[in-house]
Amino acid sequence: MTQLQQDQQLALEKERVQREKLMKTAGEWQRHSTILQEAKTDLEQTIKTQQQTLARQQVDLAQLKAKNDVQTIENQKLQRESNAIKAELAALRQQALDVLEKLTALHDESPINYIPRQFWPLLDEFKASVEAKL
Repeated sequence: MTQLQQDQQLALEKERVQREKLMKTAGEWQRHSTILQEAKTDLEQTIKTQQQTLARQQVDLAQLKAKNDVQTIENQKLQRESNAIKAELAALRQQALDVLEKLTALHDESPINYIPRQFWPLLDEFKASVEAKL
């Protein structure tokens, strides 16, 4: 074999080795590409699932906010009613005290007792209980 033939054979062998390396590298790249594609698909599915979950949670939150708003309105209505009842009760207590004061004044000023003596302790007890509640 001549030097030229040996050089050609060596060049062919180098080319074959280079081609094998390229094929091996291409195979590895193909395998990595497949793994990356599967990972991408998994991530896309995870994102889709999380978006659906988020959408459901946003709907749930909106419903809870609406219920809370309704409850707040109801609580405000009940508070107004409670305040009105308290004001009415305070007015009635004041009227009761006024009546007691007038009865006591009439009783004390009058030569004729409007309230029999046997009811005085009850009158004093009632007056004390009304004053205590104020």
